[in-house]
Amino acid sequence: FSRLKYISVYNLNLGVEREGVSDKHWIYFPEEKFCFFRVGFPTNFSADVAPKSNSSLYVELSYSEYRPLRDKQNVEKRIHADLLKAGILRKTDKIVARHINDIKYAYVIYDRNYRVSIKIISDFLFENNIIAAGRFGRWNYMSMEDVILEGKAVSEQVKHL
Repeated sequence: FSRLKYISVYNLNLGVEREGVSDKHWIYFPEEKFCFFRVGFPTNFSADVAPKSNSSLYVELSYSEYRPLRDKQNVEKRIHADLLKAGILRKTDKIVARHINDIKYAYVIYDRNYRVSIKIISDFLFENNIIAAGRFGRWNYMSMEDVILEGKAVSEQVKHL
């Protein structure tokens, strides 16, 4: 397992006491001047995910052993400053909720050790009657739709064991 490489994601979820923080579903930020790579707005998918007259947003920044997350204690301050710089938050906005998810194994890195390592792990799991499934079980980048379809297929396998 130690030969498998990954990118981690620091995910900050915020509740803002202001309606309509953005009209977008999500925005990507490829510029180096921002510490995050994506900001999303769940209240634009459903108004039911936040109280009336409030908005929710999530902020994602990535890090890895090759590009570590520096000064983790102050990352929220950097995020807040960059949200202001990007024009997403206003200085007058009141943050009414916050939740952090530090996702260690967020994205698979496909390097030269990937195939050999996956084969060894998959063979071991198979020999021990363990079905590896999903993005993290198979160590494979999969969309939500792919994971749901695979879950359905695996449930059929399990029914016939």
